[in-house]
Amino acid sequence: MVRQWKYWVSLVLLCAGSTSVLSQTNTDPGRGVINDSISLPGHPAESYAFYLPEQAPGPEGYPVLYVFDPAARGRLGVAVFAAAAAENGWAVFCSYGSRNGSYQLNFEVAQRLIDETFRKYPLDNENIYTAGFSGGARLAGAIAVLSGSIRGVIGCGASFSQNTGHFPAPGANFVWAGIVGNKDMNYQELLQAEGWLNSISVPNRLFFFDGRHRWPPQDAILRAMRYLKHATDASADPAMATQRQAALDRELSLADSLEAANDYLGAVRTLRGVQADYPAARLPEDLARRTHSLATSTEYIKQQRTWEKVTEIEESIWATYREKFQNARKSDKANPDAKWWKKQREQLRQRYKESGDPYLVNMAARLENRLFAMIVETSDPWKVPGLAKAYAYCSELLTLFFPDSGYSWIRLAEARMLQDAPNEAINALQKAKELGMGPAARIRANPLFAGILDHPQFPFPLK
Repeated sequence: MVRQWKYWVSLVLLCAGSTSVLSQTNTDPGRGVINDSISLPGHPAESYAFYLPEQAPGPEGYPVLYVFDPAARGRLGVAVFAAAAAENGWAVFCSYGSRNGSYQLNFEVAQRLIDETFRKYPLDNENIYTAGFSGGARLAGAIAVLSGSIRGVIGCGASFSQNTGHFPAPGANFVWAGIVGNKDMNYQELLQAEGWLNSISVPNRLFFFDGRHRWPPQDAILRAMRYLKHATDASADPAMATQRQAALDRELSLADSLEAANDYLGAVRTLRGVQADYPAARLPEDLARRTHSLATSTEYIKQQRTWEKVTEIEESIWATYREKFQNARKSDKANPDAKWWKKQREQLRQRYKESGDPYLVNMAARLENRLFAMIVETSDPWKVPGLAKAYAYCSELLTLFFPDSGYSWIRLAEARMLQDAPNEAINALQKAKELGMGPAARIRANPLFAGILDHPQFPFPLK
């Protein structure tokens, strides 16, 4: 697989490198706007969206960012990066054919998109970047690792695939920018990736925002793209120098704001990032002293110790949840231990979610999200009649720990249909509707519910 992917990318870049900007196909695309649902010849399911900056490309073409959305939302993938691309003069492309699933199939989709876009648009084959969210972030990282031809990666909400050969090793030749919410279930994973990349001398920065597992807000996207651009472009062009100074000023201003808000951990992290990213000649003379003063302050040390303690608690609780779940599945239990799981849910709520301490509140959210994701991802392959017992166990566990989630009850309804218990499925669907689950058309389209669509109590009728 590694050899094949390297061959594909090398072939693309060879072709792109031999094609001048002037000889590109004249597609007359709209610039400064998102162009949507562009067909890919021979592959109707792999249309794509793209954005080209308003300014004309340079002699080598536009730097290009290929975005991978886990649910194949091409326009959304481009929209997330359009403002940052406009500021930095990058082209952005996202396929409707790439989604969470087989890496082999996604590599092929990515290859066809690269082939087509280099054929049609003025793109710079020396400045190719990848980005993605969740599973798309892992795909973006895998492409960078396997190809050796990607300048930088923006990984949102996840780090790297754990598949053999997909994880960066010493000598990796790209720059990585990670972005993660402080309530994201993969928060600790990205911190660990940061530590690993530091240990193998891969340039990287990790950016945070207040939120859960989702595409990041624009300020985080802008910071990440600015970082990649300045880390990979050593141009002495006056315009680039102006951009670098503006980016530096923004980071210093952010550090000021974080310090003013008593977020000493965030302020020190930002200042240390600035010192790592910019030459000393550009930095304020007192920056090193200021950083040292903050990092040795009583407030910083207290926050650091609190953070370390919270991390210890989080990993201990998570290990307990995971062991309980895995042991139950190994023993093929029919039903989860309702008393134990309800007790865990209440302890998480009382001790942490309602503590008023932001560190603990965010930790509780991460643990809930990690557990929810583990249950769903583990049980997805079991949504078949022969594995109905295992799927039902996981669905019941969702309703025990997340009783206020309509999706938990949809999963339970699916399990009951797999177990040939239509009346119980109807009851679960009614609960899902009470919790605001919808839309009705999507639920009615679920093939597992085909046998109860005409049931007089089916709670999602056609309108």
